[in-house]
Amino acid sequence: MFRYRKTPIGLRLAWVLVGCLLGSLQVTEIASAEAVRRVPAEWEPQAGVWLQWPGPWERSYETAFARISSVIVGYQPLHILYGSPAIQSAAKNAIRRVGANPDDPNIRWHAVPYDSAWMRDNGPVYVFENSRLKIQNWGFNAWGGAFGTAVPFRQDNEVPSAVADLTGLEARTVDIVHERGNLEFNGLDTVLLNWSVIGDPRRNENYTRTQAEIDLKRYFGVSKVVFI
Repeated sequence: MFRYRKTPIGLRLAWVLVGCLLGSLQVTEIASAEAVRRVPAEWEPQAGVWLQWPGPWERSYETAFARISSVIVGYQPLHILYGSPAIQSAAKNAIRRVGANPDDPNIRWHAVPYDSAWMRDNGPVYVFENSRLKIQNWGFNAWGGAFGTAVPFRQDNEVPSAVADLTGLEARTVDIVHERGNLEFNGLDTVLLNWSVIGDPRRNENYTRTQAEIDLKRYFGVSKVVFI
């Protein structure tokens, strides 16, 4: 379904720096006989990058997104979600302003409703399950209401399902609230994350470390959970 390409070190480092804003990455499989489930590491070969373009309330991000986009399309497909024709038009203009082509064949535009540009936190988790790539849709509630209860997030919660429809991948809903940007995998047996995020009672009430460790091992196929 996808063609894979090696990614230069410089580009990978750039993605690490802006990872909190970038969308989730689709990646190729490295065979693992030890686990039924495996989450690939971010440095593994990728089939594409996904992002949600900033809306009018996040307009200050546009230039950064445009510059990031101009680099990515030189190496692999870039999937850009836009919430309205006006947002798509603004996105194309921003890409033109940095000297890139918004109609580059490596850019795929998708009309999908969402609430914010932080796809890194609300987007899909790609998991190999019995060697088949699938999507997990964990809960998202706008960072536990850290920026006020008026911040919307309902549409952000639907983005992983929309990506599943667009890619033809099977999606599974996980009824645990957790931002994906808090997860770091080594692609083998370990996940690293901040306990203060998944253990926040505004995200998951009465959730214990013991239960979190059980759930993380179950859904991600890891044997080691490192809380920091």
